[in-house]
Amino acid sequence: MDEFAREAFDLEYYWGRVEFAPGRGAIHLHILGIAKNKAYLHDFHNAKGENKKIEVLQNYAVDSLGMTADVKVDENHYKFQKDGRNTTTIDMSPLGTRYSTSRNPELNHIHLAQDAMLHACTEYCLGDVDKDAMKLRTCRLGYGTEETSYKGDTPGREHCSEPTIEKKRQRH
Repeated sequence: MDEFAREAFDLEYYWGRVEFAPGRGAIHLHILGIAKNKAYLHDFHNAKGENKKIEVLQNYAVDSLGMTADVKVDENHYKFQKDGRNTTTIDMSPLGTRYSTSRNPELNHIHLAQDAMLHACTEYCLGDVDKDAMKLRTCRLGYGTEETSYKGDTPGREHCSEPTIEKKRQRH
């Protein structure tokens, strides 16, 4: 955080917690940060209506952080294959390889984002498997209902290229 994120995000204060949560993917970090330039917070607070708040957040994300929602995806990547088989050599996850061995850094970046940031339904979000009744389970995070019982092959969400504010249902 001190060597990269503090400067990249222009943070004045931050707090983070590392999680090793089984069933939720790789090790990850939750961060709460307060940027040195807090002007956007004032703009956000004074924005009238949800669309104006989205506009303030979008401008901050693009102008200050260089973030956009128009991320490229590789439709041939194994995460998108309905039959679950890896059919090409590029389908190996970059999470299990060294960056220095990458033959295509741009595609490696796309696959890394897909592997680490795209939701894949598991028992965590679908619930326990009902092997006797073989019912189709529905993802509690909104990624749809399984097409095949016990496979976790939910349709997922549409990719968005425009920023939105989503209100999440929290259980706690």
